[in-house]
Amino acid sequence: MSELEHFIKEASKILSKTGQKTGVVVNLGDIESFIVPIYKGFVLNHAITVFDIKGQDVTKYFQRLLLQEGGLSKVQWDKYVIAEIKKRLCYVALDLNEEKMNSQGKKEPFTRPDGTVIYVEGSRYLAPECLFNPSLLGKDIDPLDDIIVKIIGLCDIQSRRELFSNIILSGSALLPGLNERLQLEIKHLIPDFVEVNIQNV
Repeated sequence: MSELEHFIKEASKILSKTGQKTGVVVNLGDIESFIVPIYKGFVLNHAITVFDIKGQDVTKYFQRLLLQEGGLSKVQWDKYVIAEIKKRLCYVALDLNEEKMNSQGKKEPFTRPDGTVIYVEGSRYLAPECLFNPSLLGKDIDPLDDIIVKIIGLCDIQSRRELFSNIILSGSALLPGLNERLQLEIKHLIPDFVEVNIQNV
């Protein structure tokens, strides 16, 4: 099975879980991320796009931030523990500047299986920012919100409003707050009269 066929198969399965035949499937997995638009049951192959930020990229960036803020020593470099901390404590800020002000000085504890406590500060919400600012990872690509808007723009004009109204997030790399932030960012890029709905599967 080719990569394209794999994306089509997975996206079709994800969309079917919603009971709908039209939508933009945004799959953010740990080892692969892709976006597939489907209109009235037909996959729009020409607009299928690989998003070059995966869950493991966010995890590595989170680890780097933890080291910088002193919450992690080199002895504690266990990728499975880092992934678990990310899963439990990380989230996407709706407004980054406001979050920085409100969370200043706050530390969230995470207890490792051996009893060691790791304190997590701003890295909780700073790590996922790479989805909206890929340059943080040294990647010269568009942010997730821009890519979704461009993909829908590649589709027939009559299908676009329906596609915007059913954006489906899926995958192991989803974090709390991503749905709301993504909706906000997309709304900034399109006309006010276009409705944007995002759901998690």
